[in-house]
Amino acid sequence: MWKPALARQFLLTAAILSAAAVARPAAGAEVVDRILAVVDGEVITMTDVRIVQAFRIGGGEGDEVPAFSSVFDSLVDQQLVIRLTDERVEVSEAEVEDELKAVEDRVGAAVFGARLAEFGMERDGLKDPIRQKIVFDRIIFQRFSQSIFISLRQIEEYYARVYIPGRSERGLEVKPLLDAIDEIEADLKNDLIRSRLGEWLRGLRAEAHIQIKADVSEPSRLR
Repeated sequence: MWKPALARQFLLTAAILSAAAVARPAAGAEVVDRILAVVDGEVITMTDVRIVQAFRIGGGEGDEVPAFSSVFDSLVDQQLVIRLTDERVEVSEAEVEDELKAVEDRVGAAVFGARLAEFGMERDGLKDPIRQKIVFDRIIFQRFSQSIFISLRQIEEYYARVYIPGRSERGLEVKPLLDAIDEIEADLKNDLIRSRLGEWLRGLRAEAHIQIKADVSEPSRLR
């Protein structure tokens, strides 16, 4: 997915011409990469998914590595939104670099370096998937956030029902309501955006030409 256009076309053509060979590699052969899906002509490969998964591009709680199938679905959704909407989003190099530093901090310098070596890539090779994630998030924010209003009553109810019990259970500081308002409003907005996003994505999927080339529910079978 994050390759020159000629390379993407080569991958797509090779997959069509050698599908049988990919499905049944010769004894002792190793499948280096594999096309998992084509979304309106944009190829998503196994390596694309593994990179986003390994570096947790887009975040993640603690040391948790997201499921392969979840990352795959998110990349399909990204391509749907970026390719099928009219929104044009500018992302500066500084924004990409800031997020790249956040990714490095999130996984830790030693693990970050080891995973770069594992994939045989340079640090800057992560900039394209990071840029696409920023573009996707910005399109979603622009499309939905302006139409969502959160009332003070909703904030108070969330504070009592979710915020206090949740932070107490995890042993975290429970801030006074006034100090937590912005955080709670953001959480409530994100919940509503996710709900509306699901409906919107279902509509985009109905319009798009998506070819799923492999079952990603059991990634061990893809290797």
